[in-house]
Amino acid sequence: MRSFQLNRRKLALHARAMLSALDVKALDLVIQRTRDEMTGSWSTSGMKSGMSAFFDGLRDAMQVFARQSDETHQLVLDVYRKFHDEYDLHATPPERFPVDKFSDDLARLCQRCEEFRDSPMTTMTEQSFVVKKFFITLVSHARNTIAEANRDADLWLREMVNPLVRQIQEKRNRIEQHMRTLSKIRESRQNLELQVRRLEAQESSLSQQLEALDQLRQTMTACNPEAVDGADEESLDNLTA
Repeated sequence: MRSFQLNRRKLALHARAMLSALDVKALDLVIQRTRDEMTGSWSTSGMKSGMSAFFDGLRDAMQVFARQSDETHQLVLDVYRKFHDEYDLHATPPERFPVDKFSDDLARLCQRCEEFRDSPMTTMTEQSFVVKKFFITLVSHARNTIAEANRDADLWLREMVNPLVRQIQEKRNRIEQHMRTLSKIRESRQNLELQVRRLEAQESSLSQQLEALDQLRQTMTACNPEAVDGADEESLDNLTA
């Protein structure tokens, strides 16, 4: 358990780094800043540069996220392997996080952004309308992709050590049950030893009584052998009893 807690702290550090790469709150701040800069731009080229810069930033963030995902998964595999080799636990490690699903979605949005940015409509249309359409058709979808990736990653991170946790708990329960069984055996053994000592004490007492009776009989025989020889056997047996 101490080894598991130590490794779980390492995983927690990687998990935070992974989730922070696609932090939705931070993204909302970037979206607001990009909107303000594009709205305040005096030229179409400045507005288009804002579009490219926004999606370039998302692409970079996704690459960091993918790298952190791979590093986290590798660490998880190392932890599972360690517990398999050192503690004979055979839990199945989780699959790699499906980061390609989200990076592919983002790549398609980046391509659409390039098409939107370079289209004659963007150049010819009034700037405020272009900005509004850009955020409705592209930025909102990009935010949904990032939010979904962050949410799914959080679930993946929460579940990735659960199989190992269950195996450790099961093994711990078996050990505790074994300890309870041993405790009962020890208690039964102590009770048995106590009973044996009591029986031994009774046997010793009975031996002393039989010895005393035998000595009494010998004394009676020595004092009056004829009386003893003629005594009723049933009476003698009663006396012995």
